[in-house]
Amino acid sequence: MSLTLAGAWPTGGGLFLFAQPSIEFPPFDDTLAFQVARTTNCLRLRSAPSDQGTVLDCLPNGVRVVLSEPGPNRDPVVDFYRGGAYSGFAVRVRTEDGMDGWVAHENLDHAEP
Repeated sequence: MSLTLAGAWPTGGGLFLFAQPSIEFPPFDDTLAFQVARTTNCLRLRSAPSDQGTVLDCLPNGVRVVLSEPGPNRDPVVDFYRGGAYSGFAVRVRTEDGMDGWVAHENLDHAEP
């Protein structure tokens, strides 16, 4: 059995933004899945975690995404940014068709893997 609390900082901080606790039974799936929620038109998938990142796609409510793996240089999968009218956390995700990019965390709900 595994108990998952996702979203804490590696330094031990207590920032729990992404998932409710869940109980799993073997075999375990370590995929952290989300569903796009609470967008007016769509959630912009960007090339970088800022308003300056190129818009790669526009994801409507209900689209499923998964947390991306860190890159070869141990690139982050969560980042804080300020820009334009928005300041907050961005999450690097992968869409079901394989596109990687950054989205605002506030428009993601936890989804079953």
